[in-house]
Amino acid sequence: MPEATRLDEDTRIIFVGFAEADDTGLCLDEEIEAIEGAFAGANMAGALPISAHPNASTDTLHGALLAAKRAQVLHFSAHGHTVQGLLLYDAEGRPVLAAGSQLATLLGRFRNLRLVVLAGCHQDHQAEALRDIVDCVVATSGRINVDASRQFMRAFYLGLAHGDSVGAAFETAKARVGIDAARASEQFWLIHREQINPAWVRLDPVRASAATAAEIEATGDWLERHVNSFEDVVITANVTDWRDAVPHKRSAAPPVFDIAVPDRQGGWQRDWPPKRDEWAAVAAEIERVAAIIREGDWKRVHLVVHLPFGLSALLAQSIEAMNHDVIIYQWTPPPKDADARRAWLPWGPGAPDAMPAPDDTPFFEPIDWPERPQPGFTGDLAITVGVSRPIAPELVRAAAPDRSRIRLVPLVPRGGASQAALDQRNIGRASAQLTDALSKGAAHYPNAAAIHLFVCAPKALLMRAALRLATSPLRVIVHEFYAHAEPRACYLPMTDLHARSIVEV
Repeated sequence: MPEATRLDEDTRIIFVGFAEADDTGLCLDEEIEAIEGAFAGANMAGALPISAHPNASTDTLHGALLAAKRAQVLHFSAHGHTVQGLLLYDAEGRPVLAAGSQLATLLGRFRNLRLVVLAGCHQDHQAEALRDIVDCVVATSGRINVDASRQFMRAFYLGLAHGDSVGAAFETAKARVGIDAARASEQFWLIHREQINPAWVRLDPVRASAATAAEIEATGDWLERHVNSFEDVVITANVTDWRDAVPHKRSAAPPVFDIAVPDRQGGWQRDWPPKRDEWAAVAAEIERVAAIIREGDWKRVHLVVHLPFGLSALLAQSIEAMNHDVIIYQWTPPPKDADARRAWLPWGPGAPDAMPAPDDTPFFEPIDWPERPQPGFTGDLAITVGVSRPIAPELVRAAAPDRSRIRLVPLVPRGGASQAALDQRNIGRASAQLTDALSKGAAHYPNAAAIHLFVCAPKALLMRAALRLATSPLRVIVHEFYAHAEPRACYLPMTDLHARSIVEV
């Protein structure tokens, strides 16, 4: 078995270098140092961690892909051949040439990958073979200068570290190389999937990694200032490291209800095929905790949870039924100042004293609804919410019960999808627009079988919208994304918000 079999949930970038021991042409250590230095300089070293393998073999590559289930970038540094592909080495140290079609076959099942970087000479043909496997491929044509390549990669990853899209980071890095070597800059290529706009593709920083002691203390200090020990109740779920942040320092600490989940590392959320009985057990636990809180007289409920989209929405619905003020927390990365800490911060709606001034600018692009209701439509309505990244229409249609009878309604942020598009300022407007879309969808297609919801966004968005979904005349079914489904990535219906239950298949 490959050496890198220990699961690494934090890795976002896999770096694999293939070179002989006496090869001074690639300078793999310097290339790794340049990339890591770009992230460290942007204060993003902990948000986009790299798993580096400078002396890799084909076994190492396979093991790293298996271990880093949430990696989004695969970076190859190797010599290339015009037609035959990348020069790799097998477990015995023997050279092998891997064509783009062979790489496509291997990488096709690792659908968490969004970007492949081919840092080697003559790789434009290999990149074409990967076009339909990942969102974007960065490669070079011809024989590339090592210094120019290293300069490009540093500028490219520096852009990604600052939150630029792959498209923007590529153009900036290309321009940066062009200042010193205009001809070399023309050898860098960006190839992308047909339905993908590189200007929308951004990396997702680490959200669920273990918190440091300092970060827990920062969250605890914040909660201690805003949780009323006598009138508030706190609900946590799947946030083991953060649970200690709930303020127990005072003599009259607020009660804390911790929703039990089968696997604190989140494996049950990504099991393939999904274990619906475990999902149902968590749903039942949500109802159990809700029933306990109904018997109390608390005024505000604080939700500090890390659950799948459908269960998060289910929890929000159950709390809303109690007619409490609800404060939803979202794990928020720090601003760029070095002293800030990651923390769970309120994204509303019940904490006006702690929320920034709202941004009333429409968050999503307007939807072109029909002028009149469509009583003859009896299929399914699918609403996609692609905030952190676009949601591929073909995956949505594949998830529909009847592909020929589905009306697709995309909610797209103004300016395109981005991990940084949604924040505390515009969450209110965004959730209101999502609620409005669900309401208008039901009104315009009253005979639709159901509304299928596909979300790629901070969970606080769906949770805030779910607070108003109790009276929806149509079933609202939340689909979850499975990156490692066989034979390819897919969405599956998991939670029925109308019936408040797990969907049975």
